This record gives sequence, C-alpha cells and structure tokens, in this order.
Amino acid sequence: MVTTKPIKVDDEVKKTLDDMKKYPRETYNDTLRRILKLNHVKKGK
Repeated sequence: MVTTKPIKVDDEVKKTLDDMKKYPRETYNDTLRRILKLNHVKKGK
C-alpha cells in the first residue's frame, strides 16, 4: 500500500514545479520523481 505525506515548500519552489510539469494535470509526485530520475537519485528508504 502506498502512503502519502504532506511536505511544505515555499511559493517559489511550487512555481518552479508548476513550470516543470509535462502537462497541467501531472502530479507533483510524478514531477518530482522525474526530476530525481533525471538526476540519478536512487530510491531512499
């Protein structure tokens, strides 16, 4: 089962994430996963 947890980001980070979305309805989770994958960040615990 996948659990979700809220995280706090400032307005500037949110705007940057919004600008990085591939499409308007892409979730922040998917956007962040893509960014992490592009930067070769491995899954954490």
